[in-house]
Amino acid sequence: MAKERAVLACAVVLLNIAASLAYVEDLDDAFKESRMDEVWLVKFYAPWCGYCKKMEPVWHEIGAELKSSGSIINVGRMDATAYSGVASKFGVRGYPTIKLIKGELAYNYRGPRTKDDIIEFANRVSGPVVRTLPSQQMFEHVVDHHSVLFVYIGGESPLKEKYIEVASELIVYTYFFFSSEDVLPKDVVLQEIPTVAVFKDGGYFLYDEYRDGDLSSWVNKERFLGYLHIDGFILYELGDTGKLVAIAVVDEKNPTEEGARYKTLIHRLSTEYRDHYSRDFQFGHIDGNDYISSLIMGEVAVPSIIVLNTSNDQYFLPGEPVETMEQLLLFINSIMDGSAKAQGGDGVLQRVKRVAYDARSTVMSVFRSSPLLGCFLFGLPLGIISLMCYGMCTAQSEDGPEEPPLLQRDTLAHNRQEEEEEWARTGRKGPAEPEGSGEEEEGEEGGGGGGGGPFSRINEPQRVANEEHSCARPQSRKSSAPRAKHGTRLPRRRLSNRQRRRSSHNPTSWSETDIPAFLSRGIPRGAIVREISSLRQQVGGGVGLRIHIAVWCGGATRGSAALWDSGGAVASERSVSPQRRTGSAGVLAVEVYYPGDASVAR
Repeated sequence: MAKERAVLACAVVLLNIAASLAYVEDLDDAFKESRMDEVWLVKFYAPWCGYCKKMEPVWHEIGAELKSSGSIINVGRMDATAYSGVASKFGVRGYPTIKLIKGELAYNYRGPRTKDDIIEFANRVSGPVVRTLPSQQMFEHVVDHHSVLFVYIGGESPLKEKYIEVASELIVYTYFFFSSEDVLPKDVVLQEIPTVAVFKDGGYFLYDEYRDGDLSSWVNKERFLGYLHIDGFILYELGDTGKLVAIAVVDEKNPTEEGARYKTLIHRLSTEYRDHYSRDFQFGHIDGNDYISSLIMGEVAVPSIIVLNTSNDQYFLPGEPVETMEQLLLFINSIMDGSAKAQGGDGVLQRVKRVAYDARSTVMSVFRSSPLLGCFLFGLPLGIISLMCYGMCTAQSEDGPEEPPLLQRDTLAHNRQEEEEEWARTGRKGPAEPEGSGEEEEGEEGGGGGGGGPFSRINEPQRVANEEHSCARPQSRKSSAPRAKHGTRLPRRRLSNRQRRRSSHNPTSWSETDIPAFLSRGIPRGAIVREISSLRQQVGGGVGLRIHIAVWCGGATRGSAALWDSGGAVASERSVSPQRRTGSAGVLAVEVYYPGDASVAR
C-alpha cells in the first residue's frame, strides 16, 4: 500500500511539472512575427546563467497561474544566445531579462524576481495605461489592492495630457487612474481642480506644480512607500529618484535589540517627519549587509545605520552609535547642511576600484556557478597571453645589438710564446714576430697545437662531450691532411639560450683541426667576415693568410670554400656563406694557416 502511494505521489508531481512546462513556450525567430497579435511575457536567458537557472521554477509557476486565471498574457522564454538577433532587437543586454511585449511596445521589468511581483507587473502593463474609476466602491477596491496609485481628478486640460504622457512612461512601476471628484471619499479635500493625487501610506498627497516642479519627476519620487523593505532591485530603482536613502541594516534571521531599535527609529522618521524629509530622503531597512557591502566596496556592520547617495555613490555613517531619535535627527541634519563627512564617491580612483571590484565579482560568480566554464573563459586566454609574453621576452633578433666577437683571439704575445714552445719541441725555427704582438685583446685562453695539430689543445672534456653528441662519425685524430706549422685554437663562444637550442643538433666532426663546438648554425655570417678581417690584421695585414671554411647542410658536409687573403683582398660575406641555404646549414670547421706553412701551396 505504501509503495502504491509513493508511485501515485511521483505521478502527480510529474503531471504537475508537465502541465507547468506546457504553460511556457520556447520561442524562436518566428516570434518576431507572432508577437504582433498577442501580449507576451518573455524571459530572455542564457544557458550558462546561474540566475536564469534559479528562476526557472518561478517562471513555470507564473505561466501556470496566468493560464489558469484566464489571462490574455502568453508566457514564453527565449535563449538569447541562440537567437541573438531577436534579443538585440528588444535591447537585451543582461540575463535574465523580463519584458512584456505588446505589438511594437516592449516594457522592461526591473522589480523583484518573485512570482507575485512579476504577475502584478504583467497584469498592470497588459491593460490600459490609464484606467477609469467609475464609482466610490471601485475606488475603495483599488485602494485596498494597491499600495500606491495615482489619480487624475478633473476634466480635459493640459495637465491631463501631461498625466497621460507620464503614465505611458511609468506604467511599468505603478498604476494610473482617472476619476471625478464625487467618486473620492469625503475626507479627501482638494485645493483645486484639475489636480493629481497619490494615495499611499494610509493617506493622500497632492501635486503642486510650483512646489514640486515637473510632474514626471514628482511621480517618480512618490511612487514608493514612505518606508520600504529594501533589496537590490528597489535600491537600483531608487537611484532614479535623486533621493538619499537612509537604511537600517539588520539581520532578520537573527534579530537583536539594537537592530529592532534602528528599524523603529527609521520608521518613525519616515512618518513623523515626512513633511521635513520626504522630498530629500527615502527610508527603509535591508536584511543583511551583502548588497550594501558590495555597493560601497567595504564591510558594513550589522546592525547599523547608513545613508546612501545613489546618484554619486557616496555614503554617510554616523560618528557614534545612534540610540535616540535626537541623535538620528542630528545625523540626518548634518548630512543636509553638509557638515557630515561623505565617503566613497565617483572619482577616478573610485571608478578604477569599482572596475577591479566588479571584475573580481564577475569572475567569482562565473566560477561559483560553473567552474569548468570559468576555467575555459578565463584560464585559456590567460594561458595564451602568458605564452605570448614569454615568447616576446625570450626572443632574440639576429638583427639586434651586436654580440661579442665570435673568434676572439688571445694576445699576440701569448700566442707567440706558445709558438716558440711548440717549435722548441719540434726542433723547428719560427718566423720573426709580427708587429703589434704586445697588444692585448679580450678573449678566452687560446692554445697552440702540439703534436696533435693546430687545434689539438682544446680541452679533453669538451672533446669527449662533442664526440658523444656528434651526428657524424668521429674521425681519427691522425689526419692525412697537410699539417700546418701552427694553428690558433678558436675560443668557445658563449651562446644564448635560443642559439643553444637552435644549435643543439649540429654535427661535429673531429680531425686534426679539432672542430670548435661553438661554430654552429646560430652564428651570423657577417660576424665571421668581421672576425676574418680582424685575424688578418693581427698577423700582419699584407702577409699571406689562408682560411678554409667547411660548410655543412642537413647533417652532412655540403661543401667547402677556400679563401685566400694575400694582403689586398678581404674575405666577403658571400665568400664565407654556403651557396645553398636550404635545410639546416652552418659552419662545420675553420682551419687557419699562418704564413710560412710549407705544406700549403699558394
